[in-house]
Amino acid sequence: MIKLKNIRYIKFRWTMLIIFVISFILRISICYELQKNDIQVSNPSAATDMATYMELSRKITDGKFDQEFYYQPFYYAIFLPSIIFLFGKGIWPVLIVQSLISSLTVIFTGLSAAMLGGKKTGIIASLLTAFSSSLCLYVPYHLIASLQAFWFILIIYTTILALKRKSLLIWIICGTICSFAILTRGNIWFFTPGIAIFAFISGIKKNLSRGLIFSIIFTIIVIIPQLPFAYWNYLKTSKFKGASTAAEAVLGLGNTPEAPPGGRNPGFGPGPMEYPETYMEWASQQKISERIIEWAFSEPLAFLELQFRKLLLFWDYREIPNNIALNITDKNR
Repeated sequence: MIKLKNIRYIKFRWTMLIIFVISFILRISICYELQKNDIQVSNPSAATDMATYMELSRKITDGKFDQEFYYQPFYYAIFLPSIIFLFGKGIWPVLIVQSLISSLTVIFTGLSAAMLGGKKTGIIASLLTAFSSSLCLYVPYHLIASLQAFWFILIIYTTILALKRKSLLIWIICGTICSFAILTRGNIWFFTPGIAIFAFISGIKKNLSRGLIFSIIFTIIVIIPQLPFAYWNYLKTSKFKGASTAAEAVLGLGNTPEAPPGGRNPGFGPGPMEYPETYMEWASQQKISERIIEWAFSEPLAFLELQFRKLLLFWDYREIPNNIALNITDKNR
C-alpha cells in the first residue's frame, strides 16, 4: 500500500507544478500586453538601464565590447548574450526566459518555505509569489529584477538545504550562486558573511576543521567567478576595482545628505536615478567614499538617520520607480 506520507508528497509536487504553469502563463500574458502597450519593453529610451543593457549585450555578442565593466556584468555580459547566441536578437526570447526564471522563483520560494514550515506553508508562499505585482510586471523589461530575484531565492533554498544535509557540494553550489548574484547586483555581498557563518556551523557539528573548510571553500567559490571580470577591469583601468567600476557612484547615490533613502522618491514616475548637487560636488573633489566617511563622522546622527530611513523602506508598501513605474506605460511608438 502507498503510504499516506507518499500521497501527500505526490499531491504537493502536482500542486507546485500547477502553480508553476499558472505563474508562467500569467507572466507570458503580461509580457504580451506590455509589449503591445509600452514602448519601453522593445525600444526603451536611451536614458534607461534597459537600453544600456541591450546595447552592451549586443556589443558583446558582436565582439565589439572594448570597455570596462562599469555596471555589474552578469546580466548584460552573460545572461543576455547567452539568450542572443541561442535564440537571436529578438525581444521575445528574453521575455520567455525571464518568464521562466520568474516562475522558477515562485517554485523555489515554495520549496524553501516548505522546508521551514511544511507543505501548506510552501504552497501559500508560492501562491503569494506567483501573484506578486512587482515580480510579474518587471518580467517584460530588460532589467535585472527577475534574474536577481531568482538568484536570491536560490541562495535561500541552497543555504537551507546545505544546513539540513551538511553537504560541502551544496555549499559549493550556494557559493557559485552567491557569486553570480554579486555579479548581477553587488548588494548580495552584505549577505555572504552570514552565509559563510552558516557554512561554518553546518560543518562544525562534526569537528572544527570541517567547519573551517566549509566556510573557506564557500568564500573561495564566491570570489573565483568574479576574477575574470576584475582582471578585465584592471587591464582597462590599470587599477584593481573588482568586477564593476561603479562602486563609488553607487555609494554616492545613496549616502549623501540630500540622497533619498531609496535612491528616488515614491510617486516620481519612471526615470533615471537622482544625482543630488552634493553628489556632483563630492565627485568632482575627491573619492566619494572618503567624503561619505567624513560626513558620517562630522554628522553621525544625520548619517544614521539616513540609514534608518533605508531600513524602514522594507515595510513601505509604495513603489520606488526607477526605469519604469508600475502604474505608467508609454504607448508612443
